[in-house]
Amino acid sequence: MNIIKKQYWDLNNEDMHKLYELGQASGALESVFYDTSVSPELFELFARRAECFGAIQDEQGTFIGLFFLNHFEGGSARLNLGLFNEQPISVIAWEAVIEWCFNTFEFRCLTFVMPAHQQKRTVVSALGWQYLGIIPGMCWVEKRKRCVDGHLYVTVPYTHRTLPTKRIE
Repeated sequence: MNIIKKQYWDLNNEDMHKLYELGQASGALESVFYDTSVSPELFELFARRAECFGAIQDEQGTFIGLFFLNHFEGGSARLNLGLFNEQPISVIAWEAVIEWCFNTFEFRCLTFVMPAHQQKRTVVSALGWQYLGIIPGMCWVEKRKRCVDGHLYVTVPYTHRTLPTKRIE
């Protein structure tokens, strides 16, 4: 399967609106922004200011997710990824984005932070991300008006490439 990644400048206003609507309806924006109170304006601002913002499409051109890469420093960056439907393609989409990140920017590692209240740890771990621990107060959650603990994960180029692609329940 071929997953297509489009960066911010490749997307028109209609695409951005569609990404926002799909992200809100599916809960993907909660994965990326840690809560659901993201306005269209804030979404657009983050997309424009991110060091790298991308949309993920399947072979038919249907949007299946979005991602932000930020905090580029010393051969690493932080990945925030939200998929519109958790389905078998999820693992393939995650793998495609990770592969693209490593090949495009030649990172030595990627980090991923997940608020303690989110339940996607099994997917991240199954993809070969190594759990590093909890960072107290790492994630601002607008809906709660406070910072919550974040789970920190890391992956390196050779870790995710050796994993078999399998369906995650």
